Amino acid sequence: GLGLAVVLILVVVVVAAAKSNAPNNNSSLKSIGRAIDVSLAPRKYQFIGQGRLQAGSGDTLLIGNLPVVVSTKTQFAGSIQPGEMVSLSGSIVANQSGLVDRIEPVSASDTYFIFAGPLDSTSDTVWKVGGISILINPDTAIDPGLNLQDMLLVTFNVQDDGTWLASTI
Repeated sequence: GLGLAVVLILVVVVVAAAKSNAPNNNSSLKSIGRAIDVSLAPRKYQFIGQGRLQAGSGDTLLIGNLPVVVSTKTQFAGSIQPGEMVSLSGSIVANQSGLVDRIEPVSASDTYFIFAGPLDSTSDTVWKVGGISILINPDTAIDPGLNLQDMLLVTFNVQDDGTWLASTI
């Protein structure tokens, strides 16, 4: 009866307040297209990294060529502006986007991302780690003795064409 109605009203008010208080730190960013809501997508593997905040649209940001998604649960440690270097942590979700748990400005200048996943397959130019294709080249430092299904820590950069190039595995 009345108790259930009060609970429902409180839930609506809390949800509305959370949405209205969500950070909107990307309003002056160059648009990169329609935002895709992946906040409820299954999370695969954790990632960390840092890069320059390049563009954004809705809940999607482009950081160091990596498209990432922020949600109402993303923690912003300070204000971020286009062109600034930021560090971030979060999860890689099923569509190979990054769902950001925390983002903050940093004074560093190098761009990199790191994630862990099992080694699925290898070839001369592409390794699949945790279901994600990672390019390798002669400059990629690869630990010897790795086997299929070993958990790997991959450090990579995102190329201009969107491919991920490993610097170390």
